[in-house]
Amino acid sequence: MTSDLRDRTESGEETIRAALDDFQSRNFTSMPARIISYDAAKQTVTAQPTVKAYVLQKDGSTKAENYPVIPDIPVQFPGGGGMLMTFPVKAGDECMLCFGSRSQDSWQQSGGDQAPIDSGMNNLSNAFAMLGFRSNPNAAKVTDPSTTSTEIRSEDGNTKIGMSAAGGVSVATDKAVSIAAAAGVSMTGGAGGMTFTGTMNVTGDIVLNGISLKDHKHTGVVPGGGTSTGPTN
Repeated sequence: MTSDLRDRTESGEETIRAALDDFQSRNFTSMPARIISYDAAKQTVTAQPTVKAYVLQKDGSTKAENYPVIPDIPVQFPGGGGMLMTFPVKAGDECMLCFGSRSQDSWQQSGGDQAPIDSGMNNLSNAFAMLGFRSNPNAAKVTDPSTTSTEIRSEDGNTKIGMSAAGGVSVATDKAVSIAAAAGVSMTGGAGGMTFTGTMNVTGDIVLNGISLKDHKHTGVVPGGGTSTGPTN
């Protein structure tokens, strides 16, 4: 005997409700997924939805089965105005798939204003991948989140760049810091000056107030055991 009351009633309302439930079950809005592969050149992923579908079997029972793997899903990187943040997406990362209400294939291929290539709505082929969503077992292991700054950080917390609303930028890392600037680097210490602790290895020259540390000459020097004055032009 079935446990669904709709199978034992002649109510037209129940029939309509069952039909609407069936329609809604085929209307995709969003669901979590696991990234299988990432195409960095196209910024798309192939992903496996991680919430299963109940499929009706021939004997009337239902079985939880995987949705199909979805290929060529555009990845959302936060950005705008010619600037963006990218992340080293890896297979196994969790994400959230959001499904467009209309086919986006033409837009994805050509950009701009496009007519949809078919009449599909909210189906599995209209997916976008949003990064950063995690299940409880895979929650970010952040034991010391800042309560005063916005941070970009590695999951282990060993590398952090922080920006405080009160002012100030902080960089903390247990690895080397590399800066490559083709047009040069300009640093201003302001009223507080600039403090450096450690050993600075310089390839090239250091110029202090127009005086070269490598090529400057001392004048009035007499060979012997005396001590010279400070650098002069």
